[in-house]
Amino acid sequence: MLKFRERLSKNCLPAFNLELVYQCAERALEEELNETCSAAKCVPMSGISERIFVGTWRDATDEKLLRQMCITHTLNVARELVDTEEMHRVESVPFVTSKSIPLSDSLDEDIVHHFEDAFEFIRGATRNGRILVYCRRGMSRSAAIVVAYLMESEGMSFCDAHNDVKDKRPCISLNLAFLQRLQEYEEHLEKVRAAARTN
Repeated sequence: MLKFRERLSKNCLPAFNLELVYQCAERALEEELNETCSAAKCVPMSGISERIFVGTWRDATDEKLLRQMCITHTLNVARELVDTEEMHRVESVPFVTSKSIPLSDSLDEDIVHHFEDAFEFIRGATRNGRILVYCRRGMSRSAAIVVAYLMESEGMSFCDAHNDVKDKRPCISLNLAFLQRLQEYEEHLEKVRAAARTN
């Protein structure tokens, strides 16, 4: 953890206050994670690439906006939105194919376990369409999935992918566990690619 902390502090500056995490201020983190989604916190959807967007549940229910941005697929990665009125509104948009992968924005969520499922849906969506990847506020879970996808599909490093998404959506704020999992995922990808080069 210390090695990760030092490298993360040098290379990428996450939006969370890491000192609170290091001091085990779980209460402060929980309050931030569970904060009510207000208009001030919900930034409109952001284009990460020509075919991939990151946003909020409000974007996913805005049929006019989805049509305007030519969105053909939506991927929900917020556990608390599954089987809700908001989710039913998303699923009722006639020209959009929707999918949910229930993730919690918590320090014990094993986000890597869900990467391949998410990547498969994103790959299918971006062949001929556009996808909105969203969570409650479009700040942590959805951003983490897109960062990981860029690492896997574009061969980007963790920091390059994180910085690319943050440049295009400055409000992203991945929790510490996601940042660590993404760093570990980078090491995994490096080993896989190194092995492929030797074969």
